[in-house]
Amino acid sequence: MHGVLVENVAMLYAAAIKFEAKDLEEFCFRFAMNHLTAVVQTDAFNKLEESAVKSFITKAAVYGAFKY
Repeated sequence: MHGVLVENVAMLYAAAIKFEAKDLEEFCFRFAMNHLTAVVQTDAFNKLEESAVKSFITKAAVYGAFKY
């Protein structure tokens, strides 16, 4: 998946949720976890709908992105 970048992964993650593309959703999530600091500072992340942000943050917490 060469088209997934720090700049667009949030948008692709949201689209994957919307269209129930589970493999793409998981790929985007793992990519975002590997580049978390950069991803959350992008315009695309800031433009996510609230439900997508909540989903992402909850999943990130389960993944261990937040220590405490």
